[in-house]
Amino acid sequence: MNAQRSAGGRGRVLAAAGAIAVLSACTPRARGPVGLLDSGRFGPASGGPDGRAVLDRGGARAASEVLAVEPGAAGDRISALLEVPAASCALVIARGSASVEDVDLFAYGEDGAVLGVDEAPDATPAVLVCPPHPGRIFLVARIASGHGLVALGAERVPPEEAARAAERAGATAAARAQRRELGAFGDLEAIAAERRASLAGRWRELRRVALPIDAQIPATVTASIEADGCLDVLAIPDDSVAQLELTVLDEHGAIVARGVARGEQRTAVVCSPAQTPVTVEVRPHAGRGLAAVVVAGTERGAHAEVVTPERVDVGPIGELGAELAALARRVGARAGAPRRLHGGEARVGSRASHDLELPAGCARLDVVGGRPLRGLRAWMYDAGGQLTARARGWGRATLFACGAGGRARLDVEATMAGGAYAVELRPLPGARDELTRQPLAAARLLARLDDRGLDASAAGLELRAETLGAGTLRSDEVTVPPGQCLEAGLALGTGASGAELRLVARGSRLELARGLGADGAWASACSTGSAPAEWVIESSVGAGSAPALRAWRTGPPR
Repeated sequence: MNAQRSAGGRGRVLAAAGAIAVLSACTPRARGPVGLLDSGRFGPASGGPDGRAVLDRGGARAASEVLAVEPGAAGDRISALLEVPAASCALVIARGSASVEDVDLFAYGEDGAVLGVDEAPDATPAVLVCPPHPGRIFLVARIASGHGLVALGAERVPPEEAARAAERAGATAAARAQRRELGAFGDLEAIAAERRASLAGRWRELRRVALPIDAQIPATVTASIEADGCLDVLAIPDDSVAQLELTVLDEHGAIVARGVARGEQRTAVVCSPAQTPVTVEVRPHAGRGLAAVVVAGTERGAHAEVVTPERVDVGPIGELGAELAALARRVGARAGAPRRLHGGEARVGSRASHDLELPAGCARLDVVGGRPLRGLRAWMYDAGGQLTARARGWGRATLFACGAGGRARLDVEATMAGGAYAVELRPLPGARDELTRQPLAAARLLARLDDRGLDASAAGLELRAETLGAGTLRSDEVTVPPGQCLEAGLALGTGASGAELRLVARGSRLELARGLGADGAWASACSTGSAPAEWVIESSVGAGSAPALRAWRTGPPR
């Protein structure tokens, strides 16, 4: 029995050896060390899947950056954080391997605001994010159906190329859905245009989006106010919700403005001397539905033309001493040495009045606030009680006074939060007769010049004073040397409203620039030809009749 057991054992061993021999015969003879397996490395591998190959399979351009690539199944997510320069658009795409049937793509601000969504039933989602947007965008791709590799990619796109880039990448499904949803609000284009016309100033639309809104949680949109600019927000609810609430928050989450009710619509206007990111929150008091949100911004330096009771000015505010020192650096030699007149504590809803003794000629009067003050308004009246200047700001209000001098009154009020303030007066050099004869128009013109770093004594500044009425067009012909720019301003006194300023080519009547405002306007354009340009400055008002000041100058681009 032992012999049989031994023989059987030998048979099994030989059979196994025979199997190995057969397998070895079917494989190429290994070169190098003798062994059953080759000598290649076995173990954990470094790196990851080839995201470039996945993106290229989906038709991505070579300019697309690979942000992330991961394997996954239905329900899994792939995320990445993307940095985008403030003036650029970002075209973001997600692509899957052959076994991935449906991918959704989402883009968020770091505060959770929705910047773009593509949930179309396909595996090639794309989202286009254009200014204004936060500096960093959080991206998420979700596998809705299938399994395999999914890659996230992004391409930097100039704003002027955004439409073509979106069409090329297929970033149209979400846009089509948005258009369908926005179509429920009627002629939104006309509503938005009428809104901007009521504010005057020069506006450009930044964003138009249909937001799902719910009484339980606010929907958000992020935006950025350009330096020396304003932001207008218009929110329109559908019939499914009641009592819409609109709130504008600063980067720290503090409320800087609440929406003003205009029927069912809500609107807000926020201006700032420095670039300021804000978040717009929209929420109904009851119901669940949609709201159309339209965000528009002014061109740089056009904030002075926006005159509306709902305007709120924001911006950084330091201690009072630091703010006074910053003002001195900003004004520099454009005005005389400051003289401290008054100080006090500004309160919300209560005006503080001060008696003034103004010098003959022109002077600037700065009401400067310090932390914790937020929002200032100031008014100046002559001895007869006539308004000669008014101004508003987040931490400083600057007024200009021109005339024979004498007694005047200054009123100061805080709009958002009270705090300490000081009043400084600086004489202005080069006071001209045209300015001293029209105090209110002069105050408005000097404010526009100051916004642009100019004053009444600026080299080459032409000045005209006359009465301007509705139905009357005043024209001034100007020759602009090659490579030079023309800057023109219009300011109205009491009795007229709706200032309009146009720069047109003399021969072709082509409009080069236009400025609009309630009590004044500003426009500028530059000559790019090799020969002098012949242009015309056209000034008019929409209603009434009033003393007016027209000013212009040519010079190198600033």
